[in-house]
Amino acid sequence: AEGLLGDEGRAAVKRVHRGFLDAGADVLLTASYQASVEGFAQKGVPQEKAEECIAQSVRLARDVVGEWKEGLSCGPRDVVVAASVGPYAAALADGSEYAPSYTTAACLPDLLAFHRRRLAVLCRERPDYLAFETIPCAVEAAAVTALIQQPLADGIPTPPVWISFTVAPGGTTLRSGEALFAVAALVLAHDNTHRVAGVGVNCLHPEDTQGAVRILARARAAARRTDARLLCYPNLGRTWDGAEKRFCNDGVAVEQFARLAHEWRAAGADGIGGGCQ
Repeated sequence: AEGLLGDEGRAAVKRVHRGFLDAGADVLLTASYQASVEGFAQKGVPQEKAEECIAQSVRLARDVVGEWKEGLSCGPRDVVVAASVGPYAAALADGSEYAPSYTTAACLPDLLAFHRRRLAVLCRERPDYLAFETIPCAVEAAAVTALIQQPLADGIPTPPVWISFTVAPGGTTLRSGEALFAVAALVLAHDNTHRVAGVGVNCLHPEDTQGAVRILARARAAARRTDARLLCYPNLGRTWDGAEKRFCNDGVAVEQFARLAHEWRAAGADGIGGGCQ
């Protein structure tokens, strides 16, 4: 998120976006995952500047898509811009979204207030999707599901969203210990406006992904929401050390990741990508 503060950082963000497009990506996720007014305030950034930085994340992705299309000699493929919305803990930048204790510290009113402010900023930029990512517990899933049932910015419809969960080793429960099936089914059942276009899993081990996708497929069927797509974008399998702020141990080889992706597709995944290391 700090890369949004200056010209050099924004140029780097655009280079990364362009690299993904050149590699064949169909979706660009904005650089807003950790961005929040509260987080910027801790760096001494005033609210108006913070909101401008969050808005810039969508504009940068849009600009790159436009420039990429202009440079093509053949017809471009469809590319969408999804505004990335991380959990509350992502703004803390301490890795606590991966800790079971996170759910005990998160309360619904605080989560509603935290997400509402930056969602309004993002919606005013009219992204194609809102991407709620790495949701670690049921209470935060309930908060974002409730928020998207109503317009988040005056006079601007809320775009379709996807909600993606981070799961504990094994792939059957959220980091909070709550069952993935139950939380995903609850989100889809309480999505009264059918704003949720997809549910998924991210920031999990590649070898846990096939089972998690199958659980999501069962949750979708239980909620009678066959219109919702299933998404997965796991990491390479390395472990993040929040205290040291670095990845530990070796993950799977890229070649193995590619082979596993075929299994995820066979399990029902409609959208497949990659996460961190």
